[in-house]
Amino acid sequence: MKKLTFIIIQLAFMFVMSQTIEVNNGKVIWQKIYNNNNSIDEVYNAMVKTGHFYDLTKTENQITANINQFLLNRKISDSKGSLYMYTDDITGFVLVEFKEKRYRITVKNLIFISNTEINILGNGVGTRVPIEKYALNSKGEFRNSFLKRDDDIISANLNQLFELNNPNNEW
Repeated sequence: MKKLTFIIIQLAFMFVMSQTIEVNNGKVIWQKIYNNNNSIDEVYNAMVKTGHFYDLTKTENQITANINQFLLNRKISDSKGSLYMYTDDITGFVLVEFKEKRYRITVKNLIFISNTEINILGNGVGTRVPIEKYALNSKGEFRNSFLKRDDDIISANLNQLFELNNPNNEW
């Protein structure tokens, strides 16, 4: 029984450590740290090239941008997702901070934009709903249903947005 308890605690700890979506001051944010030698210019140029971002701004050690709204691709995750993931686009704000051969991407102000009149909240086309409405309960904690169905899909899509494909064609 002690072994089983230990394994369960370890699995729970691993889940928390690997989670990229978190609550910070009552707001849902997604963060990921990349350890590599990409310069701020390389990351900026890659972001511009994808066409997934607008209002990009670069300073000495950070990049800010907004995400062009897009429909989440549920096929890149094992989870099926909630109804709003089938019908709503998502957008948000991006902050990329650089520090000694690594950079951290923070996505916040995630908003779902309705594409249909038949909406889970009874809103029409173009209605903007902050992710917190779906993700958090009245105590400001993640809803279990969000963690089971939606977290993986959102994380997988955001991960895909920030993949830098730098094929090395040099011999």
